[in-house]
Amino acid sequence: IRYKAAVSGKFTNETGAVVLRFQPPKSIKVKKDLPGRGTPARQQHEDLSDGESSRSSASGGPPVLASARHPLETNKHARKVSALSLVSTWNVKVRKPTCCGYHACVGDAMATFTELRNYKCEKMRDLVGSHDWQCPGCGIIPQDHDEEDNLCDNCLSRQDAKANPSASAR
Repeated sequence: IRYKAAVSGKFTNETGAVVLRFQPPKSIKVKKDLPGRGTPARQQHEDLSDGESSRSSASGGPPVLASARHPLETNKHARKVSALSLVSTWNVKVRKPTCCGYHACVGDAMATFTELRNYKCEKMRDLVGSHDWQCPGCGIIPQDHDEEDNLCDNCLSRQDAKANPSASAR
């Protein structure tokens, strides 16, 4: 089934885990009896956050961050910039009725994240927040960081290493 999708709404659940949901337009009928096709039911999805955080949030505790090593939640603008940066590195097929390369990349990103969401927690939990430095301005945790200039590649602010609690934990 091919159709256009709009990206909007809430992208995190109660525990703070990233959730991407894809809902077809009401004018399209989707057969629900096809096994192995589409997004699995909610209870089949694997949560990619730390097991401890999942349990405390599920029991009604306050939401926790995916990475206990870093004190700040990455802000919404930084997440969008990071996602756009990721999608700008992809080259995918633009299939009709997709209007342009940008929306084709976003559609493929949504499909990729749906696939990644189904990975088992045990194999993925070390990936979240595994890098040393976190920008105190936007909360991004970059893969590569130049300690010489302390310039955040995401928000372009220059940050003092002393002001960054996760930098001193190294």
